[in-house]
Amino acid sequence: MASRITYNSQEIIQLLTSPTGGVVQDLLRRGRLVENQAKRLCPVRTGRLRSAITHELRRESGIPVVRVGTNVNYSMYVHEGTGIYGPRHAPIRPRHAKLLRFTAEDGTIVFTKQVKGQPARPFLERALQVAVIAS
Repeated sequence: MASRITYNSQEIIQLLTSPTGGVVQDLLRRGRLVENQAKRLCPVRTGRLRSAITHELRRESGIPVVRVGTNVNYSMYVHEGTGIYGPRHAPIRPRHAKLLRFTAEDGTIVFTKQVKGQPARPFLERALQVAVIAS
């Protein structure tokens, strides 16, 4: 006994690519889940970085994808780390002066020849891992 399968290619395309299709709706659901996890895991000093985390639906070569991220210019340094903890694995030193000058969190002005930097806090990567396990 032979089986016969018929399919409607237009409906399959709609399911895969339409904004109301099941695949796109699932991508958006997963994007919201990753965004929410990233906001929970993001380190907070002023709240600017956390509030700028968003998700968006895009098309890359006609394929729908969801991107989660932020447009805050220092987010990469928080995520990847700086100084000895970052990609260069070297202390932060002044380029054109003898000392670095910055204001500490308590308001005091600090002068120093070098600083270690900041350890990586990969909140987006961890959010994706948590979301994959949860979904």
